[in-house]
Amino acid sequence: TFDDFRYAYGSVSSRAWGSVKGLSLIPFADFLNHDGTSQSVVLTDEDRQISEVVADRNYIPGDEVLIRYGKFPNSVLLLDFGFTVPFNIYDEGTEIGPSA
Repeated sequence: TFDDFRYAYGSVSSRAWGSVKGLSLIPFADFLNHDGTSQSVVLTDEDRQISEVVADRNYIPGDEVLIRYGKFPNSVLLLDFGFTVPFNIYDEGTEIGPSA
């Protein structure tokens, strides 16, 4: 049904990673949460067909590894990933109020 299609599309698109060849699902990468200040990244080698996480520091067992999905404002995070973060440094906007 169309509702099943919408559910499947939403599930895949909110977990897919973009590459030069299109979207792909990377097993376990959707377990990694976003931190806009993290320097950890997911790298993809198209020729070898592999992806790997490069950590920004040494982690001890039990630490949560956070990665930056990209330098995205909350509007993109909400539409593409389904969440927003408070005090997002990549948000842009215009304040509307009384003129000075």
